[in-house]
Amino acid sequence: MKQEIRDRITEVHKFYWEEVRKATIQCENLIGDLPDPVYIEVRNGFDHIARVEAGSLPEEKASETLTLGVEHFKRSIVDAWEIMTVFLSDKINNVINNLETSIPARASRGSFYFKLFEAQKLAIGLMNEAREMKALKYDLARENFQKAFNILEKALKEFFGAPSLQEYLVKRDKESSRNRKIDFIIYFILGIITGVIATLITRCIIK
Repeated sequence: MKQEIRDRITEVHKFYWEEVRKATIQCENLIGDLPDPVYIEVRNGFDHIARVEAGSLPEEKASETLTLGVEHFKRSIVDAWEIMTVFLSDKINNVINNLETSIPARASRGSFYFKLFEAQKLAIGLMNEAREMKALKYDLARENFQKAFNILEKALKEFFGAPSLQEYLVKRDKESSRNRKIDFIIYFILGIITGVIATLITRCIIK
């Protein structure tokens, strides 16, 4: 095996440790498991590298096989970022749906709802662009998925960590409790008035 091929193998291993491994670990930590598409691409990448390391391939074929292995690794990175981005996008959808069903309409139209909605809209645009280019332009596809991921991650962090939302929820609970007390007093007073009126009417009829 020529030194040029050995050097390329070293570069491929370095690429795996610095790029592929980092993306796959991040994906596994976020999702809870390594998704099959990512695993398959990584496995196929190592299969090609192993064929070259076995030393039985002609130089030209070995170089082509290494290139194929790197392409599998690149696809594994793109797949990992796509899956992570979709995962966060699904979380945003759940939050938006909960806002629409759990919080009064006036809050649903507030800044939190629209920030999440706009983040989701922007991220989906980037994701669609990335999917169109992922077959040939791995680096650009990964960049777009990463941008989409960062937008969604920032939106979720701001949403769950936003004190104004927490303050609103506390205020809403207090208002709801106060309104229930006011309603009880009103109904109680109305009940008394109704009883008095009924009594007066009854007396008038008897007379």
